[in-house]
Amino acid sequence: QEALAEKVVCSPTLISHYEAGRRLPSPDDARRIDRALGTDGFFERWLQDLETKYDENFAAVAELEQQAVLIQQFALTLVPGLLQTDGYARALFQAYKPNHRREEIDQDVVIRTERARVLDGPTNPVLWTLLDEAVLRRRVGGPQV
Repeated sequence: QEALAEKVVCSPTLISHYEAGRRLPSPDDARRIDRALGTDGFFERWLQDLETKYDENFAAVAELEQQAVLIQQFALTLVPGLLQTDGYARALFQAYKPNHRREEIDQDVVIRTERARVLDGPTNPVLWTLLDEAVLRRRVGGPQV
């Protein structure tokens, strides 16, 4: 904590608070922590994900997807998020958020479908997905979806 605090230019107590989750680093501190630890922007991206995009319980998964070389998943009931189309994701959000606002659903759909961009590009992970037959037979959003 003391060595990192020197490099980040803060107190060891503040580093202790960051580690324990009692405080979040500022964007500037996150950048300095990344430089000190050589984490290639992990903490800066983590802060951005916490602030705007993902639910608290999903931020770590989204970060791991960005770093993955291989993603393997098994789906029993629904098409996994990385493979969902706009229409499919919209139908799910509407079904599971009965008192939804249209803007809220639109934002959720954009966030869900943007995650799939991790599969594009030169350093994309290999994705293996095993779907239960029920996933394919379950109608979500009607025949057009």
